[in-house]
Amino acid sequence: MLRSSSRYNKSYAIKNDLEDLLRRLEEGMIVKGRVLEHVKNDEYLIRIRGYNIYTESEKKLQVEDKLHFKIIQTVPHLILNPYYKKPRIEDYSSDDHTDIIVN
Repeated sequence: MLRSSSRYNKSYAIKNDLEDLLRRLEEGMIVKGRVLEHVKNDEYLIRIRGYNIYTESEKKLQVEDKLHFKIIQTVPHLILNPYYKKPRIEDYSSDDHTDIIVN
């Protein structure tokens, strides 16, 4: 789970006022994001829809990862969960398959 926070003082610009972004987000919505920086321990800087957001994450994230996030709530804090789509069989090449022979 990721929670937004305004405690960040490095080189990335972060608006303390995320009202514009929060107005455009709805619970259940899936949004794209990118991990900009691993600050320390469970703290990250991510970018969603043009906004840099300082977050805490229970899951380890990698810098430059491009992820989808599901909006869990926007009030009183923005809470997101990484969202992984179930892969389709068409997404794999024939080399990815394992043949199983049953006699």
